[in-house]
Amino acid sequence: MPMKNKVSSDHSASHSVFDESASIASSGHTQRNRRARRWLLICLLVLVVGLSIRLSSQYQTSRRVRTFQRQCDILLADENWPELENQARQWAAWQPLANEPWHFAAQAAIHMEQWEQAVLYLESMSSEASLADLKELARLQMEALNLPLQSVATLQRTRKSYPKDTESHLRLLFWYSMTCQRQALEAEVRQAIADGADELPTYAHYFAKQWLTYNNGFQMNHFWAEAEPESPLFEVAGSVHMKANRSPDAQVLADRLPVDEYIAQVRELRKKYPANSELLAALLDYQCEAGDLDAVTRLLIEAASETATDNRFWRYKGWVHMARQEWSQAEQAYNRSLELWPSDWLSRQELATVLRRQNKAEMAMAMQELADLGKDIEQAIRLAPSVMSISRSTYEDLQRYLLDSDDHEVAQALRAKL
Repeated sequence: MPMKNKVSSDHSASHSVFDESASIASSGHTQRNRRARRWLLICLLVLVVGLSIRLSSQYQTSRRVRTFQRQCDILLADENWPELENQARQWAAWQPLANEPWHFAAQAAIHMEQWEQAVLYLESMSSEASLADLKELARLQMEALNLPLQSVATLQRTRKSYPKDTESHLRLLFWYSMTCQRQALEAEVRQAIADGADELPTYAHYFAKQWLTYNNGFQMNHFWAEAEPESPLFEVAGSVHMKANRSPDAQVLADRLPVDEYIAQVRELRKKYPANSELLAALLDYQCEAGDLDAVTRLLIEAASETATDNRFWRYKGWVHMARQEWSQAEQAYNRSLELWPSDWLSRQELATVLRRQNKAEMAMAMQELADLGKDIEQAIRLAPSVMSISRSTYEDLQRYLLDSDDHEVAQALRAKL
């Protein structure tokens, strides 16, 4: 019996220890829960306070923006340009990443004819500038400040942000044709077609890529050269347009300027820019018309490797082979020319002659008919008062010419536009 009591006593002691341990564990768990709840309440309080501060800040910001907006709208309506500029500058100092204050500041500067300041304001806008502001920036850069390269960069930025804008597209086409950038012009046409920004004049520029010139081309390039005197772009393009100038009141005319003098100027420019393909093409055109086989051959030898993808130089090569009565080589050269540029009706006309000399009468007849159509289209474009006033029938002929020339992608796009 004493042993039994001892065991019972030990068992009770064991229970007492366990109970105490459980009590301690329970107390610790309770304390941890209390701490967790306390931190949770603190976090919630911080969150609520933070949200309140943020909402209050957003409300104050929104209220201040509305105040600036209202003040600028009133000043704009009152045509109070100095005060509008002042308010807009204060707004911009507070919110430099917002476009609205820069827009108002630019409007004030424009009405005060402060062109440089207006451009600075418009250039301060973010990448999300409006289409109207980007167009205004490009216009001021080109027309008010004579910054042609900056204006074109703005137009390219506009086309990237607003790819369906036809006006920017047509202005780029004018720029590329005025500065004789043939490959850039073609790339712009194809991009416009892909973006859905093409218009009927798009296709006139495309067809006339290699010969489109303007009566005021020399004067415009001379004016732009004042802003970029070190750039060969305007000097070379001006010389190309000089030959096309037909304005009766112009100071420099191709039909008044003897051809020898014009070619002398081209040769002089080529000493400065020996690798320029436009100057080389101008000389080759002249020598082919003059029938100087030796001169054409010599100039082709001087041609840089870059001209291998310019169809005009394959046409000149075909002319050399035709002059030597090397009919097979001439046919190959003309075919290569047309692969590179199917719209070159002159290559087709000369190829028709080569085909006749090889007794390929049926092929020659089809080639000549297509060449005649291309020649008529060129004449219609040249005689139009402007590229914007070309007749619909001319575009219908052009669509047929492109289709028969296997230029299917552009032909189908023109058909859809018609």
